Amino acid sequence: AICPSRIMSARVRSTGAWCRCKSVRVSLTCCAGAIMSSSSRSRGDSMDSYNLSSGGGAAAFFPGSSGDAQVGDAAQLSAWLAQRNIDISAYGKNSAKSVEDLAREIQYQESSISYDAKHKRVTRRVRVLSVIVESESTQTTLAEACQFLPDGRRRERGNLPLSEKMVGDENVQQALERAVKEELGSALSLEDDDGDAQITLTGKPVESTETRESHSYPGIHCEYNVVTVTARVGALVPFSAGDGQAFETSEANGHRTQWIWIPKAM
Repeated sequence: AICPSRIMSARVRSTGAWCRCKSVRVSLTCCAGAIMSSSSRSRGDSMDSYNLSSGGGAAAFFPGSSGDAQVGDAAQLSAWLAQRNIDISAYGKNSAKSVEDLAREIQYQESSISYDAKHKRVTRRVRVLSVIVESESTQTTLAEACQFLPDGRRRERGNLPLSEKMVGDENVQQALERAVKEELGSALSLEDDDGDAQITLTGKPVESTETRESHSYPGIHCEYNVVTVTARVGALVPFSAGDGQAFETSEANGHRTQWIWIPKAM
C-alpha cells in the first residue's frame, strides 16, 4: 500500500501501569514516494503448513494454527533440535535465550525455523522492523545500550536502534505502532486525555536481508528480513534533549532497557 502525502492515523490500545498513556496514535507523514509495505513475507515455504514435517530434504517447525501449546512445546522443540545436532546446553545462560523463548517466538509467529538436510543447517527466519529514532535536532539518534532480563541477567545491545520482530503478516505501520508502545511506552509523556503521540517518518523505508550465526540461539543460522525506517517520536520524554543522557524503560514482560542518544551516523 502506498502511503499518501496526507497524514494517516491509527490507534493502539495499551494497558497496565507500565505505560502511562491510554493509547498511542501513530501519525505517519511520509516523504514523496515512500512505500509502506503491507507484508514482506516472500519465503518459499508456506506458513499455511503449520506443522512439524520431515518430508523430502527439509523439515520445518511452525506454530499451530490454533496456538496449541503442544505444537510449540519446548520439550518437543528441544528434541527436534537435538536430532539435528544443535547443542542447547548453553541456551538460557549468559546472553543466550532459552529453548522456551524460541518455542514462544514460533508459537506467536515472531519467527520460524527450518532444517536444510543438504547443508545440515538449522535456519531461524525473522522479520524485523528497525527504527532509527531521531532527536528533535536530528543530530543524534536513539540507541539501545543494554537490556535487563527478569532473571537479573544483563544483555549488552551494542547501541543498536530500536528493533522489534514483526509478527505473522504484520505490516510496517502496525509493527511501528506496536514497537513504540511496547519499547518506549513507559517513556512517553502525553498531556491530553486522548493520549496521542505523533510519529513522523523522515525517510523512505529500506528493506534488506542479513544472515549470520545467532547470538541468542547458538548453533542456529539466522536470516533477518529487515525493514529500516527513520522517524521522530514527539511524545518521548527525553526527545528534545538528545544529549547523550541515558534513560530507562520497562515492559509488561519485566524487561528493562537502557537507552542513550548517540551522534547520528553520517
